[in-house]
Amino acid sequence: MGLFYHIKMVAMMARKEPIMTDLRSQILMFTQQLEHLNYTQNELIKKVQQLPYLDQYALITHDKDVKKDGTSVSPHIHLVLCFKQRIRIWQIAKALEQKAQYFETMTKRGKNVETSRNNAFAYLIHNTTQAKEQGKYQYNPSDVIANFDYVQLINNLKKATFYTPKQILADFNEGNIDKLEALRRIKESNSPRIPQYTSSITKIEEINNRIKQQNWIQEHEKSKKPITIIWIYGSAGVGKTEFAKHVAIKYSTNKTYDFTGSTKDLFQTVGTASSLIIDEIRPKDIKFNDLLKITDPFNYRKFAPSRYHDKAIIADTIIFTSPYSPIQFFQKYKMDNQDSFKQLQRRLTITIDRQANYSIKP
Repeated sequence: MGLFYHIKMVAMMARKEPIMTDLRSQILMFTQQLEHLNYTQNELIKKVQQLPYLDQYALITHDKDVKKDGTSVSPHIHLVLCFKQRIRIWQIAKALEQKAQYFETMTKRGKNVETSRNNAFAYLIHNTTQAKEQGKYQYNPSDVIANFDYVQLINNLKKATFYTPKQILADFNEGNIDKLEALRRIKESNSPRIPQYTSSITKIEEINNRIKQQNWIQEHEKSKKPITIIWIYGSAGVGKTEFAKHVAIKYSTNKTYDFTGSTKDLFQTVGTASSLIIDEIRPKDIKFNDLLKITDPFNYRKFAPSRYHDKAIIADTIIFTSPYSPIQFFQKYKMDNQDSFKQLQRRLTITIDRQANYSIKP
C-alpha cells in the first residue's frame, strides 16, 4: 500500500495543475493579498482585459477589514470576472499568472447565473445579507473599478424589490405585469443577457396573443356578436383622434386600446386590446378589399396586412378616423360600381362628422 501511495502522489505532482482546477464556471472571484500580488493594479487590469470570453469585471481593494479579535486583515484585492460562457479556472489562473487556488467559482447549485453574478458583485462592497450580519466594513461603490456602471448596479440591487430575469418572464407570461413593465425590470436587472431576455418577452407576447386570438374567435363564432365599426371624419384640427381615444376607452373592457402605427406598416403595433383605433387613414394606406374585410362586423377571422406577417384583429370595437367621409373615401378609389360603396356603408355601425359635430347611423 505504501508503494501505491507514493506512485499516486508522484503522478499527481507531475500534473501541471491540480485536478480541482479543471472546474469550469461563468463567474469567478479572484482574491489575493497585495503583498503577494506580483504586479500593479493597472497591470492586472490590462491582463484582465485580454482574457478570452470576458463580459464584465469589477475590482476593489479591501484595506479596512478586521478579524473577530479586532486586528486588521492584511490588505487584499477582490476581482469578480464574468464570462460569456463557462471557462476553466486553470486557464484564467495561467493567464493572470496566479495559482488556481486563489480563484473561487461563484455559480452555486440551485442559483441561476444572474443571481450568482449579482451576489458576487455585491460582495465587493460587503453589500450582501451575510456580510452585513457579520458586521463587515461597508465599502463605497465608487471604490470599485469596473468595465460597466457598477454604482448603477448597486443602486438597482438596493431597491426594495429585486427581480431576477426568470421571475420577470414568469410574471409577464402570467399577465401580472405588462410588456413595458417587463422591459423596464429587465433593464434594471443589469443582466449581461438583456437582448436575449428582451427577445423572450416578445416571443411570450406572440404566443399569448395567438392563444388569446383563438379564444376570442371561438367565443365570437359561438355568440355571433357583431363587431362595432365607427367612422369618424373631418378636417385637420377638429379633434378626431382625441375623440376616437375617448370612444375607445369607453368601449374597452380594460380602458386600453391599440393604435395603428406609421403608414409604412399601418398594423405593425396592433395587439389584443378590445378597442382598435385606425388613425388618419387614407385610401392609399389600404386596399379596398382589405378595408371591406376589416369592417365586416361578422368576420371574426380578419387579418390586417403587415410587413412581416399579417396581424389578427380581435377588437370588439374598431374606430376609423379619416379626413374623408365614407363616400369620399370610396370615391378616391375611382371605382364605378356603387354597389361596392354600399358594401362599405352597410358595415359601418355609426358615422361621426366631427366638422359638423353630429353622427349619422347608416
